[in-house]
Amino acid sequence: MAEDDPGCIVVAALSRPEHSNVATKSLDNGKTCPRPKRKHAAVSRENEGVTAVGTRKSKRLAINRISFCSLPAEIRNAIYEAALVQDSPIEIGTGRKCAIQADTQLFRVSKSVRREALPYFFSSNAFSFDNMEALADWLQLIGRGARVSLRRIGFHDGNEHAHDTSPPPSPEWKCKPFSEDPSQGAHRRATRRVSSLLADAAAVAGDGGLQRLVVRYNYCSCNMGGLLRLLQPVHARPSRGPLASSLADCGERNRRKAAEIADILYKDFKTFFAAALDRGQPPAELARRFAVSGSNFAWYRSPGLPIVVAGTEGQHTTTGGQEAVAQYLEVLLQNYKALTVLSM
Repeated sequence: MAEDDPGCIVVAALSRPEHSNVATKSLDNGKTCPRPKRKHAAVSRENEGVTAVGTRKSKRLAINRISFCSLPAEIRNAIYEAALVQDSPIEIGTGRKCAIQADTQLFRVSKSVRREALPYFFSSNAFSFDNMEALADWLQLIGRGARVSLRRIGFHDGNEHAHDTSPPPSPEWKCKPFSEDPSQGAHRRATRRVSSLLADAAAVAGDGGLQRLVVRYNYCSCNMGGLLRLLQPVHARPSRGPLASSLADCGERNRRKAAEIADILYKDFKTFFAAALDRGQPPAELARRFAVSGSNFAWYRSPGLPIVVAGTEGQHTTTGGQEAVAQYLEVLLQNYKALTVLSM
């Protein structure tokens, strides 16, 4: 694999791991790893008073050596954790090299070590992407064995926006509902590719599989005209009455928006949800594995409009909106079978 492949990592194409991500037994059933054949036939053991001559009748000395393969599983796991796990997410971008702090040279020790270490690497690290298209390409690249091991996926801050964040040209600026905006077609197609590829991570038994997917995309479905007209003169007024009134209406807007976002997530990640539900994963837990950007529930900000929801009140608005998305999504997942029949 070329070093400059879009959305790649150094270890992505080294293997298609199919084994457990935790070492549980000796890799060679208690035997030492086979030693490579030597090209020369003569070996001198002067310190032991024996010299082996290069003839068929010569006998080589059997020397017991401790190999990595023969180490106890607990020690191997400790080595994997020290060498392969990093605190910050591994950032993977399009058209640029990704910086990996992990010591990936460990994968070159042997095939058996690589088969055991790669799942550990994918399951123990978080991965961050530029956008949904980069994630889809990377999931395709690493193969099913690695996808099954994935646990945490997210996006770089500020890189998953549905619309231009520059100040609007006029108070009448609007944005179409996300589900109706044709400019979001590429994002939604990539999301459905990701859903199909991540189904491997959903259809695993036990506590494995994907645990967290943070979607930082702004699902914009607002009409900003009236709000902008309200806020423009606010900073010059002694009274904050209109602002307080607008804050009172904010909760209902967020609930409507949360319902729309939940519907979009349900449709775009339907393949993933179906695989997870078939494995018996609870809808309440499954719905909270997805988190959307808090900016979906923040007020619009521009240099000319300094008044925004901030501090404790802003955090409460964001958290409440995200939880509302999870609650609506949980209801959709609870009624998955009925909704599937209706959509046919």
